[in-house]
Amino acid sequence: MIKKDERTGAAQNVRLDTAESAVKFVALFKKHKALASRMEDLELIALCKERENDPTITVSIDKL
Repeated sequence: MIKKDERTGAAQNVRLDTAESAVKFVALFKKHKALASRMEDLELIALCKERENDPTITVSIDKL
């Protein structure tokens, strides 16, 4: 079973009750990380689609 750290209550601080739960926690963490990454990708795609018809400005690196 995975529990929050009672001292801080923070979600990232967890206590593992058994060795088996450590494996479950790692699998859960990897799934969560992959899901968060996918959500970030989808947000960036949506932002790009919103801005695809916005006016653009050509800038030379030498002038920066």
